Amino acid sequence: MSNETAHAKGTETSSIVLSLDGRTLLTRGGDDTVKTWDIRAFKKPLYTLGGVTTMYPGMNAIWSPDEKFVVVGAGTPPSGNGSPAGGKLMFLRREGLTVADEVQMNSCVVKVIWHSKINQIFTSHADGSIHILYSPHTSTHGAKLLNRQRDKRAHTIEDASAALIEAPILTGADGGFREDAEININAFIGPSAKRKREKERMDPRKSMRPELPVSGPGRGGRVGASATQHIVQNLVRDTMRDEDPREALLRIGAKVDNDPMWTRAWKETQPKPVFQEAEEEKEDDD
Repeated sequence: MSNETAHAKGTETSSIVLSLDGRTLLTRGGDDTVKTWDIRAFKKPLYTLGGVTTMYPGMNAIWSPDEKFVVVGAGTPPSGNGSPAGGKLMFLRREGLTVADEVQMNSCVVKVIWHSKINQIFTSHADGSIHILYSPHTSTHGAKLLNRQRDKRAHTIEDASAALIEAPILTGADGGFREDAEININAFIGPSAKRKREKERMDPRKSMRPELPVSGPGRGGRVGASATQHIVQNLVRDTMRDEDPREALLRIGAKVDNDPMWTRAWKETQPKPVFQEAEEEKEDDD
């Protein structure tokens, strides 16, 4: 299924979006038109809207989340009286593609995305900026998190000290202003909270700083071994690899003969082994 005359020949079709019902197709072309099509009768468009200035080949058109509207961005070229180029965001009704609302922008709207979950519209512009449009009633999270009214912060000692440093008002004995007067602000307001925090940060207990790794020369061929590894390695030390097997067996055999732990019950009744005596072979006399 194709339609080579959907938009003007020689122009680029920058956006093709299919509706959720799978029947209506939304297209936008380089001929400054936006069209909707019934894919069951694809030869003729359902509705057409012209005059939607397409200044870049990547400009798109989208459906609203409920697919009752079509959202497109458009650009306005600079006029002859010296006004700069601008842009606008257009909301078109699905039936008839008539303009339901417009939002003026400072620059040409290139891309439009409508996030259905948080109900916010994101637009990118030709000047490199990104705008977010939201409803204070139906939108959730997103840009609303940045626009919440913050609680008024109470004035602290730091604020008072900064105000005194920026605008000192010092008077002399005669009540006049003295430019050469010097005063120690800390004597009135005490140490600042910033210095107090820096001092507490240097304290490992108050800052709850984790234990630093072991540094310096290693042990046992390992550099920077921790104290726990050092203790575990010294709990059980296997030295059988470095011993002579014959000496180890003789030492264990002497211990078993002197202190028979497992064979003490039948040691006295154990028969004595009798071995056959080897006979010397007689040499035949030649």
